[in-house]
Amino acid sequence: MVKVAICIGSNRGDRCWYIKRMEEMLNAVLFPPVVMSALMETEPVGVFDEQPWYLNRVIGGCYDRSAFTLLAACTAIERSLGRTEKGTGRARTADIDILLFGNETIAAEELTIPHSAILSRRFYLEGLYQVMPDAVIGSAAGTVGQQYAAMTQQLRNQGLRLFGSAGRSF
Repeated sequence: MVKVAICIGSNRGDRCWYIKRMEEMLNAVLFPPVVMSALMETEPVGVFDEQPWYLNRVIGGCYDRSAFTLLAACTAIERSLGRTEKGTGRARTADIDILLFGNETIAAEELTIPHSAILSRRFYLEGLYQVMPDAVIGSAAGTVGQQYAAMTQQLRNQGLRLFGSAGRSF
């Protein structure tokens, strides 16, 4: 088993319902212990049009197959919740990103681990810090806690509102 970190998000339709459904569906994929960050409402980053804010949550858990098998499971969940296009920067009902997969580094067309934007999106670092502060972000970046402490003011200025607190789930 390998420890994984996944970020779920939604900014179209009933965001709370989509977040809850993704949590429920990931329950069938991940193994305990599973820990969830606080729910975060986040300003859209890296999009090309005006969009509603996202609801996001980082989930840490264990997984017993390959990163590509996890990617296929996450993509199937997104599609079952109405997501038809990946990587377009458009508003979406369901978005699932694999942030970390143990200490693996993967650079494939369909999957990059650690996630390519892990150090440029505040909500990734906020959520990871809550669920896996000691996890390593690639060989050169150090731990989540180190990156969280070193977050630039520009990154800290990305809009984010926390709701609730982190804790165990499922």
